Amino acid sequence: MAVVRKRLREGVRLRRDRVQVLRSFARQFLWGVALLGLVFTHEVSDESFAAGPGNMTVAEVEAVFVKRLPAKWKPRARALAEHLHHLCERHGFDPAFVLSLIHKESSFKPNARSKVGAVGLMQFLPTTAKYVAKRNKLPYRSRQDLKDPFVNLTLGVHYLAYLRRKFETTDQALAAYNLGPTRVRVMILNGYFDPGPVRKYVDDIKAGRSSMKREGRELATVASYAAALSGPEHLWERLTLLPEAEAAPAAAPAVYRK
Repeated sequence: MAVVRKRLREGVRLRRDRVQVLRSFARQFLWGVALLGLVFTHEVSDESFAAGPGNMTVAEVEAVFVKRLPAKWKPRARALAEHLHHLCERHGFDPAFVLSLIHKESSFKPNARSKVGAVGLMQFLPTTAKYVAKRNKLPYRSRQDLKDPFVNLTLGVHYLAYLRRKFETTDQALAAYNLGPTRVRVMILNGYFDPGPVRKYVDDIKAGRSSMKREGRELATVASYAAALSGPEHLWERLTLLPEAEAAPAAAPAVYRK
């Protein structure tokens, strides 16, 4: 009888162990499925990023750059506008959205540097810049490169495109731009997404899109009237009366037009 009881207890223990193993396997499987869901490409479910018929023109983007960039870069506003417009067309963004992000991140200061070491118009950490450059086969040498608006815009738009594919909403993608993708993924895997720490950041960028469109349209209209009245040839001269500015670098190398 004692032998029977012993065998019964061993059978119960074996079944309990099997149940625990199965539960552990199920948990790992579900985590794997969740991770795969984040790894594979998603498109955002709202339109805050999206390009469309109401997108800003090159002239409107140029007008915003003329108004907001430091004097050194104003003569290059047209080249920068064409560069950003090309990047946005290629990756499916509204230029107004990117301009709003630039305004929030750096106030259009190419030499801006944050307390944590992010640099340039779109405030890139050198480690992130190195990762994005390697992933997209773009040249990148050092932190100093990030002070070049052409380089910074190229890396920034490529990174936004990457985040848009990885996350399901604009809020998640913008939170990931600010907090880092890993932190946002952990929120989602834990069954919630709360952009509380960056709620104002996300809302300001989304709201700023329409402000940038309006500003660009109004400034470009002023510039076109100036041209009709035989004003200066260049838009940056029509909109501003500048002291002699330090010469800015030439347009972006062809490799940055990817």
